[in-house]
Order: sequence, then structure tokens, then C-alpha cells
Amino acid sequence: MSKLWAILFLVPIPARSQYWQPLGYGNLGPTSIQTLYGDTVLDRLIIGGTFGYMSNVTDTVLCIGMAQWDGARWDSLGLRVQSSTGQTHWYFRYRDDLYAVGHWGFRRLVEDDLHWVELECENNPSSGGMEVLGWRDPQDTLYATGHAGNLCGYPESCVFAYDGQAFYPWPPAAELPEHANNYVGIIFKFRGCTYMSGTFLDPVAGTDWGSFIRYCGNGWEHVPGGEFVWGLKDYVIQGDTLLYLGGPFRTNTGGPGNLVVAFDGTTWHQLGDGLEYTPSPGLGQVWDLLLWQGDLYACGSFTQASGVPAMCIAKWNGQQWCGLPGELSFGTHLMGQMAVWRDSLYVCGAFTMADGQPANNIAQWIGGDAVSACSEPIGVDEVSVEDTRMRVWPDGAGNWNVELPCNEGVNWRVSVINTVGQEVRVGAWVGPRGHFDMSCLASGVYVLCAVQASGERYVARLFRD
Repeated sequence: MSKLWAILFLVPIPARSQYWQPLGYGNLGPTSIQTLYGDTVLDRLIIGGTFGYMSNVTDTVLCIGMAQWDGARWDSLGLRVQSSTGQTHWYFRYRDDLYAVGHWGFRRLVEDDLHWVELECENNPSSGGMEVLGWRDPQDTLYATGHAGNLCGYPESCVFAYDGQAFYPWPPAAELPEHANNYVGIIFKFRGCTYMSGTFLDPVAGTDWGSFIRYCGNGWEHVPGGEFVWGLKDYVIQGDTLLYLGGPFRTNTGGPGNLVVAFDGTTWHQLGDGLEYTPSPGLGQVWDLLLWQGDLYACGSFTQASGVPAMCIAKWNGQQWCGLPGELSFGTHLMGQMAVWRDSLYVCGAFTMADGQPANNIAQWIGGDAVSACSEPIGVDEVSVEDTRMRVWPDGAGNWNVELPCNEGVNWRVSVINTVGQEVRVGAWVGPRGHFDMSCLASGVYVLCAVQASGERYVARLFRD
């Protein structure tokens, strides 16, 4: 049974100087940490990248691009895949197994003896340009993607499917017009359709290049309004209701938003004014998206979030963007990825210090709900609560009960608004009590807004698990 909570106001937290915490001393050398994964099975924060060593306070560990943090110290992760420094792209779990993806290919961890094994026929001589497997949050089917190549003796393609035991052709990929420069990156399913991002000859137009299309069972089609100059960098799905996309797109180059945008399957929704890299707007992009504690987090190369300062990381709370306080000392404005482990947020990027302490490329957020600045809210005007006597609580059957501080005979219009400002439920009743059936809505953050004819207003922020 889903649990529901209502928060009627935010309690200010005392100011403090320490918001970020280092993990040991991070990595050594000019190499970098590029990916994070919070693994609940091994109970470790796992990292990957091009680094050779990780530094604890009292010792240094040889890791070669793959390492694990147990909450107190760094160690290597299993038997090494490579003998010299290379690049590990990301990790994920699929059907209970831990997978790693890197420039060396795809591997699965045998957890009995902690050694990495190649996948079935992965390294046959004509594997071509396959460089992506699944994604950082895989769905029911994994896809091996990249530049066109042969795999397991099948005809050349930019996409092959993988079920945990074997690779096999994915029929929709055969409909792509052949071209030596075709590239497929991300594939995922959302609301009954399969979406694909990359740079490829458009199977709908035939001669034009495309970067974002979908397959809904009867052939490829353009995503309405989804014009992206370049491919996407990440996506995250909230329930089965909203799809968030991040990348280098901007509205002035035809994109549906600025670096980050929401899509409900039909309509695009901008999240405020989006994100921007003010030193050189054309170089800004979102590298990673994460849903955590009801908020959407974005990180990448940007310095502002809807007009407020946000140094490479910001969160969207449903109505506004907020920057996170503290100081990460960046050599280059880049934060590559985020992960949650033991209910804490971790980040990696091109920084060397975290709130005055050495933290080469990796840090833990310890600032709680603190924010440094927030943009003007959208969706609900003048969000405020002057009287906290409004009560909201679940009844255990998918309903939200509402009790307002008024007498019988007072007319109310009450609406529930999602994270992109849409009214998903609207009700009107007389008197202090009413309820909404929310059982069909996806998990996430909502705002309940009650207004009477006199203009008196009450607002509650709601979380649905």
C-alpha cells in the first residue's frame, strides 16, 4: 500500500559552513572519477572512471578504473578487468547481477569469487562499434548500442537486444536507413512506446538526420515537438506519468527546453527557464538526472538554474529550481554523475576541494534540505501557508482527505498540481472537508492548493510513494 505524507511548511535550518564531505582524499593524478553507483546488494558505493589509485587517509589503493567505498575506506572492486588505466563508463544491476560497461566492453560480476566475466560472444572479431549496454537504470530488456557492427554472427546493426543470457537482433533497428555514421545511444520504454536517441538517418523522413524518435508498435514516428540538435545524455521516468530528459539542447536551437525538460507522452513542459551555462551558453548541458526524496536533481555543465546561481548541480522541487550551498572548487565546470547510497547523495566531477577539504572528484552531500537560492515558483502563484490548520492525510485506500479551517457553508476550489504545473485533480466543495481519489496517480511530488472566493489560500506539498 502506498504511503502518503503532507508537509505544510518548511522549518529553516541553522546556517552552517559544511555542506559537502570528502570520501578519503579521492583519486590521485590527472585522471578522473566519472560514474557512481549505490549498490544495495554489496552495500557499497561503487565508482568508475579513468583513475589508477584511490587515496584513503592513511593509505593508497591500486584500483585501475573500478573501486568501492564501504563508508570508511576505499578498496578495489573484484579482480581487475584491465592491467592499466582505462575508462569505466557505468554500472547497473539487471536480473540480480551486477554489470559494468567500459571502453573494454561489457562485463558481469561473479559475486562468489568477485571476478568479471565477458558476456556471451561479446568479443567476437567483428563486434564493431558497440559501446553502450543498457543504461544506468535498465528496464526489462538491455540494448547494446553504438555505431553499426556485427555481433554474434548476426547482420550488422546499431542495436542488439540482450536478455541476460544471449544477444539477438532487435527488429525495429532494421528499419533504420543504412549509413556509416549512424549512431544509437539511449533506448528506453515509456507509456507503451520505445524511444531512441542518437544521430542517425531518419527512418521516417528517409534522407534527413534524426536524434530522437519512437516506436509504438507500427513503425517509427517522430516524437511530437521533440527536436534535438544532438542526442540526449540522460533520462529518468517518474512513475509512468512524466519523462524527464537532459542533454545539450536549448530552446534557441529548436529544443523543447533548456538542458532539461519534461514530457508526458504528448506534451512538453519546460521546468521554469531551465538551466544555463552563462560563460558559454552553447556549451552547457545536463549529464545526469536523479529523482530523490521527491525532487528532481540535475547535474552537468551549467552555472544557473532558472536565473539563480547553481554551480553544476540543482534540484527542481515541482515549482522552482534551487541551488545547493557549499563550495566545490571546479577546475572545469563539470559534474558528471550522481548516486544515492544509504540514503545520502554522492556526486563526482571535475572538482578538487569540497568546502575547503581535499575531495578529488567525489563528495557526499551532508547539507540536508539546505538551499542557497531558489527561482520564482511556477504552477502555483504566491505559494505560501499563513495558517497551518489545514490538515491533509491518507485513508489507506488511495484517497487524500482534506480538512480546512472554516465554517460550514464556505465554498472552496481545491486542486492537485503535478511537478510541471498541470492540474491533475480539481474539486469543489462546501464546508471544511473533502477528499481526492489519488490511487491512479504516479508516485512523486504534488501541490494541493485550496482557494475560496475571498481569495484566502492554503497550500500543502504532498509526497506520494
